[in-house]
This record gives sequence, C-alpha cells and structure tokens, in this order.
Amino acid sequence: MVAQNNVKVTIDGHGGDELLSGYQHFRTVLNDAFPHVFLMKRLLFSFGYENPTWADVAHEFTCLHHGLRGTARFVCQWPFRKKQDQPDKGQFGYLNSALYQCFHQTMLPTLLRNYDRYSMATGVEIRMPFMDHRLVQFCFSLPWTSKAPRSTPFEKAILRDAMGVDLPEAVRYRRSKIGFSNPIGEWLQGPWKWWMLDTLASTEFASCSLLDARTVGADIRRIIANGGSHSFCERVWSSFTPFLWEKHFLKRCQGITV
Repeated sequence: MVAQNNVKVTIDGHGGDELLSGYQHFRTVLNDAFPHVFLMKRLLFSFGYENPTWADVAHEFTCLHHGLRGTARFVCQWPFRKKQDQPDKGQFGYLNSALYQCFHQTMLPTLLRNYDRYSMATGVEIRMPFMDHRLVQFCFSLPWTSKAPRSTPFEKAILRDAMGVDLPEAVRYRRSKIGFSNPIGEWLQGPWKWWMLDTLASTEFASCSLLDARTVGADIRRIIANGGSHSFCERVWSSFTPFLWEKHFLKRCQGITV
C-alpha cells in the first residue's frame, strides 16, 4: 500500500521498547528492587495494578521466578551475588541485562531482519530513529530506575516526558495504541472450535510424545468453554504446537503415514 502511493521512505519505531522497557515481560525489574518490598509494591503500579497489595507483590515475584522453588532459590542466593564479577546481572542490573539481551540477541534482531526483507521486497526504505547509536548508548547508560516508572501506569515514561514539549498530552498518554497479537482465544472459541475438539479426541493427539496430552487438552477445553487471558491462551497454544510439528513434519520425515 505504501509503495503503491509512491512513498519511498518510512519511519519505524523499532528499538524504543527494547531500549526503554516498553514490554510487560521486562518485569525482571522486581529483582533490581528486591529486597525493598515497598519499592516493589510501587513498581506494580506501572504494571497496571491500580491498588497493588502485598499479595500482588508476592504473586508477581513468584511468577517471575516460575514458582516457589525458584523464588526461594533467588532469595537464598541474593546475599551472595557478585556485583563486579557478573556484569550481566551485578553491574548492569537485571532489567538492563534483559533489555540488552532483547536488543542485541533475541527479539529486535529478528524484527530488524524481517523488516529489512519487507522493505527490500517492496522497494521502500525504512529508517529507525531509535536505532541511532548515540541514543542507544545513552539509553543503556541510564539506571533501571529511569526505565521503571513508579508513579504512572504508562510504559516508557522517560520518552513520554521528553516529548512533553512537542506532543500534546492526549497523544503521549493515549491508550488506543496496542500491539498486534493473535486472537488465539477467539479462534479457539470460534472457527477452530470443532477442529480442535476433534483433534483433542483423536488417538494421535493422546499418543503424542512431545507433550502432556491430558494437561494440554484440559487447558484448551477450558479456553473453549470459558475463554482466558491473552497470555494464558498464547501459552496453551505454544504447548499444543509440538503436536502439529510432530504430525506434519517429524513423522513424515520418518516415513510414518499420518
């Protein structure tokens, strides 16, 4: 569409979330705030909690460490952590380490590769101001406290504040901008419902060696019956996809009729 309208250069915002903690999964900041529980409670406000309680803090911290065992391991090891010999966690902090990994190693490199292919395929140049090396160096020099607002539920607060002179408040704090996510729950309750129920009832699914068919099947039926949060639906769908990989790829490569 852009190329058809003779647009040759576009501006893209990639890098902003990875530099300034724009994703909810950067909740590793709770590790930086530990053991200051009052600070951890205030941080939950930026996660969307209107009136966070101590129970909310415990829940988020336990989820961050994948259960009580992981939480206990972190708490026991915390007094003995090395501050200078472990630059990934001790010197840079947990949040900045997570951002660095996302920026240089995982999410952003994949996005940049894909958008580079899109632009070359359509003959449109994409420029990304947040990727300017001077801005990147500055953002990674900031402490985690600059990237984890404690008085507002909005992410990337430092960017919103910096744009206060140039953008009206209605733009800086609007709620209508959301990410692109697959409506897994709606699909499972709608057009995929009967296909999924037939699949769950099949012997092939029950005998799948790559997943716990009983647990995955129960979670999917729960979504079909009552829905679920986006994160829960995505997690359940991810636990189901190994069955599709085994059926359509692994068994065919092994010469098994499916």
